[in-house]
Amino acid sequence: MKKTVLLLMSLLLVSALVVGCGKTEGTDGENTNGVNRNISFSTNDLAIYTTEETDGIIMPSKFITMIGVDPSTVEPSDDEKLELVKQFIETDEMEISEGDIDNPGAKKTRNVIRYFKYTGSREPIINSKNITTTGMMPEDDNCSSVDDVIEAYGIDKENEEYIENKDENGSYVIKLNFKDLDTKEGTLERIITPKGSEAEASEVRYTLRFTIQNDHVHGIDAYMYF
Repeated sequence: MKKTVLLLMSLLLVSALVVGCGKTEGTDGENTNGVNRNISFSTNDLAIYTTEETDGIIMPSKFITMIGVDPSTVEPSDDEKLELVKQFIETDEMEISEGDIDNPGAKKTRNVIRYFKYTGSREPIINSKNITTTGMMPEDDNCSSVDDVIEAYGIDKENEEYIENKDENGSYVIKLNFKDLDTKEGTLERIITPKGSEAEASEVRYTLRFTIQNDHVHGIDAYMYF
């Protein structure tokens, strides 16, 4: 089971890197109200990885954690970078009840990761949209810019409500909400919230947040509602 989960992580990562900035199935390639709706999303967008550099390009490497995954199914690693980064990851679990595919009509329970937060170290982490951060470390060198986040998630800066907790120093949080798509398992839709309004709480299944300081990403966390 553990090897199956790790293989699934690898397949999801490859898929996300290929289509992460491509057109969503069924779209006509046009933007609506300034929001880029051609960017596809999946549950893999709720995972984080260590980084590696290939030909000068920073890429995801080792799987760290992911919203919705059973932590007991992820095998320990002898990778030093991975084990170092794990020390700076806060997580929370919850028990869920779901249908048992081996016993139709029956239910089974399991623990899943419902929250993670990278508190930060000098070792950067990355997600499937290639957003990097070293968390609370003050240097910006290994942190994506706010414009990287805007582009990666197709945010309409003028007409979309996406900023919260803005302080007098100019720091704030980019908050993005998602819901499951029934058309294909594992696919998500980003919930677009018009400026001046709030997302309908009953629609939100996942929240992804980026802490912005000095116009760079200095923190990432994700949460699942169930």
